[in-house]
Amino acid sequence: MNSKVLLAIPTLGQVRVEWATGLRIQAQPTGLNWDMINILGRTVDDARNVSVQWAKDNGNEFVMFYDDDVIPYDEMAVARLINGIIQHPEIAALGGVYPRRYGTCEPIVLKDEAAGV
Repeated sequence: MNSKVLLAIPTLGQVRVEWATGLRIQAQPTGLNWDMINILGRTVDDARNVSVQWAKDNGNEFVMFYDDDVIPYDEMAVARLINGIIQHPEIAALGGVYPRRYGTCEPIVLKDEAAGV
């Protein structure tokens, strides 16, 4: 059976053209079934909760959040993240590095479910 992926987009409704283009050019890994939902006008945490519940109700194995303030310039970003988590079932969550405008950008790695950052 093919894995089913939900691409969830929490948004206030207006996005930059660069974001829309970035979403459009993303390569989707083959052999997967995809659903996509837009969650409009909610706080990010509420939108994520709604998305996870929607995924559970609709048989999605994976949820990927594609926030409206992130513009991946790598057209393989979505495919790399989805393939990474499929190939490593011991991983519960996977994400990209989010650059900051100030300070040093450091990846956050949690090695234990109970460990903090």
